[in-house]
Amino acid sequence: MSAPAPTEPGRVDEPRTRGSLTMSDTVVEKIASQVVDEVSETFGTSRGLLGWRDRVGSHVRPSVEVDLHGGFADLRVTVGLAYPVSLRSAADTIRDRVQRRVSELTGVQVRRVDVRIASLRPASAGSRTSKEGLR
Repeated sequence: MSAPAPTEPGRVDEPRTRGSLTMSDTVVEKIASQVVDEVSETFGTSRGLLGWRDRVGSHVRPSVEVDLHGGFADLRVTVGLAYPVSLRSAADTIRDRVQRRVSELTGVQVRRVDVRIASLRPASAGSRTSKEGLR
């Protein structure tokens, strides 16, 4: 669709009068999942059908559920962590980073981030060093 032309030559309408933006729950879920995945030593916990995803070695991002209410969002993150790590510190880091980055990227104010640590696995020597670290 194209926007209607301004009524006066050279006049540009204020952004607030041009229309509206609707943010889908799914968009916020994917952005939040990617933000969590960028945190060091986190992994998704979905194994796929009969563990097939584990066997083929494909990457799984942490899962996120979102409840949008107007311009606010409540998120539930389910993640696995490489152990040993301080679970409280890891949850705080994930919560802070998700709240900040999702708000920055979507314009939706994140009121609450619940972090559920679903599994732990031993950290490997060469584990995902390109990600941002946990505290």
